[in-house]
Amino acid sequence: MFLLDTNALSEPLKPVPSRAFVERLRAERERRKYASTVSVMELRYGCARHPRGEGWWERIREEILGRVDLVPVDEEIARRAGELMAGVRRRGRPRATEDILIAATALVHRLTLVTHHTRDFADLPGLVVEDWMGRPRGYATLRDPPIH
Repeated sequence: MFLLDTNALSEPLKPVPSRAFVERLRAERERRKYASTVSVMELRYGCARHPRGEGWWERIREEILGRVDLVPVDEEIARRAGELMAGVRRRGRPRATEDILIAATALVHRLTLVTHHTRDFADLPGLVVEDWMGRPRGYATLRDPPIH
């Protein structure tokens, strides 16, 4: 089972999404996919800053959030995040709180984290990370059929 990071959740909405990502998403269609409520906050923040954000938000709610199970941050995730944050700070590699909360969610629920930002998560103990984007190669082209 997979926890989709914010960049993975938004990938299908791009005008030209990664071909590798779309193919992997289709291949994994039978497996459950999850998203942290932290990603909901990040997506909402991005939409709230943009003049056309309400239209984008409706697309995100319908096309993305409606297809994943949302995982809220609970006490166990918060405790794990605190431990992770202390560890990366001790090693001199502090991270954004949002990334730590998403990583803690994946760890607590034993999910594989799908992200293109693998460096942000690379040294977190026990975290399994996959990059489905396949950049810079593997982009869909305008000749490819639209993704629905």
